[in-house]
Amino acid sequence: MGAGQLFRDSTHVVRSSAQAAEMVQLSNAQPEPTQGNFGRWSNKDLDPTLPEHRTWNSWSFFAFQFSIAFSPTTYNVGASLYAIGLNWWTILIASIIVSVMVAILLYLNSRGATWHHVGFPTIIAIRGIVAVLYTAIQTPYASQFMAVMLRCVFVHKWTDIPNRLPPTAGITSSNLLAFVILWLLQLPFAFIHPSKINIVFRIKSVLAPVGLVATMIWALVSSKGADFQGLGTADAVTGAALRWSFVKAWNTIVSNVIPPLVNIADLSRYGNRSSQTIPMPVGLVISKPLVTFLGIVITAAGYKQFGDAYWNLWDFYSGVLDKYWSPGARTLVFLAAGIQQQLNTCRE
Repeated sequence: MGAGQLFRDSTHVVRSSAQAAEMVQLSNAQPEPTQGNFGRWSNKDLDPTLPEHRTWNSWSFFAFQFSIAFSPTTYNVGASLYAIGLNWWTILIASIIVSVMVAILLYLNSRGATWHHVGFPTIIAIRGIVAVLYTAIQTPYASQFMAVMLRCVFVHKWTDIPNRLPPTAGITSSNLLAFVILWLLQLPFAFIHPSKINIVFRIKSVLAPVGLVATMIWALVSSKGADFQGLGTADAVTGAALRWSFVKAWNTIVSNVIPPLVNIADLSRYGNRSSQTIPMPVGLVISKPLVTFLGIVITAAGYKQFGDAYWNLWDFYSGVLDKYWSPGARTLVFLAAGIQQQLNTCRE
C-alpha cells in the first residue's frame, strides 16, 4: 500500500468519524422552539410552561385583573341597569356581590394551571372563539378613543373628512380610518409572548385609575356636582320587580367578566405557585365596582353640564371638546383618551 493510499484512507476515517459525531450531536439536540416534546400533536404552547417562562408574580396577576376592568363594557354597565329601574346604589351593590362571586370562581379556575403549567382548556376551540369575539368587541371601542385623539390633533381637518360610506355601514369614513390606525398600532402586541407581556398590565394598572379618577374630578368640579335623577330612563322599581331587576343586574355584570373567567388558565400557567394568583380576585373585587361607580358619576356630572347622558366615555370626551375648545382642553382630552385607548388595545 502506497503512502498516498494510506493518506486517503486516513482522511476518509477522520471524515467519517466527524460525520458520526455530528449525527450523534444532532440526535441529542433539543427540538426546534416551535416543536413540542410529546410527538406530532405537541408544540411549545401546548406543552407545560418551561421554568424560565414562569415570570408572572403576584403583582402581575393583580395588575392584569385590575387593569382590564377599566373598559367601556364595565364603564357603561350602568346604562342598561338604569333602564330596568335600578338606581346608582343598587347597581353598586349588585356589582360588589357579583364581583365577589366571580372572584372565587376565577381563583379556582386559575389554580390548576399554576400547578401543572398547562393553559389551554379541554376544548381548545373555546379559547380561540372567546379571543376572537373579545378582540372584535374591544377594538372598535379603542378606535373610538383614537378618533377623539385625532380630533384633538388635527382639529377641524379631522371632522371635515367627508363621509363616503352609506348609513347602512354603521360607521363613518373618519371612524373607519381611526379603526385602521388603531388596528395597525395594536397588531405588534399579538407577537409578544404572554410570559413577557406582564409589564404592560403593570403599567396599565397605574394609568387606568389615574385617567378615570382625573376625569371624574374634572367632571364634578366643572359641573358643580352631578344629577343622578336625570339618568333614569324608567321608573324606580320596588318589591318583586326590584328583586327581578337585581337578578338581571347580576346577569349583566357577570357577562362582562366571562372572557377572563374562561381563559385565565392561559395566563396563570406562567406563575410558579397557586398562591401567586390570590391577588387576582382581589383586583377584580376592587376594580369592577370602582369602574362601575366612576362611570355612573361621570355620566351624571356630564348630564348636569351638557344635558345629555353620555354613557360612552368617548362621547363624553367629544362633548367636552364641543364646549371647551382651548389648546389646554384638547391636550387633556388627548391624554385621557390616549389612556383609555391603550387600556383597550392590549387585552387578555
